[in-house]
Amino acid sequence: MLVNREDKKIKYLCTLINQKANETDNEKIYIGLENVEPKTSRLLINEDAPAEVDGQSNLFYKNNVLFSKLRPYLAKGFAADFEGRCSGEFLVLQTSDKISPNFLNYLMLSYHFIDNVNSSTYGAKMPRANWDYIGNMKVVVPAIGVQKSIVDLLNERTHKIDLMVEKKQKLIDLLQEKRQAIIDEAVTKGLNLEVPMKDSKIEWLGTIPVNWSINKIGRVYSIDMGKMNQSESKNSNDTYIRYLKSINTQWFKCDLKSEQYMWCNSIEINKIDVQPGDVLVCEGGEVGRACVVEEVPGKMIIEKSLHRVRSTEKAENKFLLYLLKCIAQNGWFDVLCNKSTIPHLTAEKLKQIRIPLPPLNEQKLIVNHLDEKMISIDLLVSKINHQIEKLQEYRQSLISEAVTGKIDVREYIEEVVQ
Repeated sequence: MLVNREDKKIKYLCTLINQKANETDNEKIYIGLENVEPKTSRLLINEDAPAEVDGQSNLFYKNNVLFSKLRPYLAKGFAADFEGRCSGEFLVLQTSDKISPNFLNYLMLSYHFIDNVNSSTYGAKMPRANWDYIGNMKVVVPAIGVQKSIVDLLNERTHKIDLMVEKKQKLIDLLQEKRQAIIDEAVTKGLNLEVPMKDSKIEWLGTIPVNWSINKIGRVYSIDMGKMNQSESKNSNDTYIRYLKSINTQWFKCDLKSEQYMWCNSIEINKIDVQPGDVLVCEGGEVGRACVVEEVPGKMIIEKSLHRVRSTEKAENKFLLYLLKCIAQNGWFDVLCNKSTIPHLTAEKLKQIRIPLPPLNEQKLIVNHLDEKMISIDLLVSKINHQIEKLQEYRQSLISEAVTGKIDVREYIEEVVQ
């Protein structure tokens, strides 16, 4: 429990600094909201190098505490051990002799503090808190010596938790690498690695089984690009219909819960409607990103940021999906679409891509094999992600309990002494 504690308003414990940076400060490192990991205070940048920034930035100094007033539920903040520039969305606080910077940082990342601040925000899409509210919040502040003990305890225990999370994340990375390696081997070499091979004469592909052929995607699949958004009806026969765009298409996952509509005539609907089994491929953004539509909840079409790909009698749609993931992983889409500019995978470019094509029955065997492997790996990744979530929840609970006195730090001090 906290001893010699006081209830104080934040504004009596620290001072808000609002010092604008100028051109002479451009060499100082810049911290944006994207550079701070939520809930952990971990910085996600190279602190040795300054960064370019658009718009006005504020200065901060060593031992200042930074707290994000934009979307405070993300709990982004840190106690600075260097000086630099930061986004104007950060509150920059200079602590008094009543509170240590590290204790204030932990306090401001605790559940009860974040919940309180979050209840005060304004703005639906970009919720913000303001200093007037935060400054008048009352917090429990123990003596400086006790604050130091709490900070020491939290530094030690959160570090251990962070190491566990890091190890689990590395395991996920290894599983994802294994996942991709399994896909690459199956769609380029087949399931029987003892069969004779031949040169594919395709730069990214290498050798393929002798009984496989090389075909352009456009020769074995039909490809149709979506329609430009039509916000108004052009004639009485037009239909107001739901549509999908690139954001609805992630690798191996299709979000069909679109509530976006456009006007479309019957000819266009027949040309670009979405049916179960269709492959949807992104034309822009992460070009080539694709998924297979499993089921369609009602009539819908695709917008121009997507291609709809359908197989012929020679090809299996899911096999193409796995192939596209292999092509993307090997960087071939970047070469085709000139990633140095705004990349676009036009229908013509997609049609011209040369791919290895096993006999149809072998394509189906490969797809079944990969589906089984992917389910196994994805379940394991999901289990590890759940463990990471639990560790992160425990981390936040530990911080909240420590700064509110629910953990008796005197026991920790005795452990350290012993």
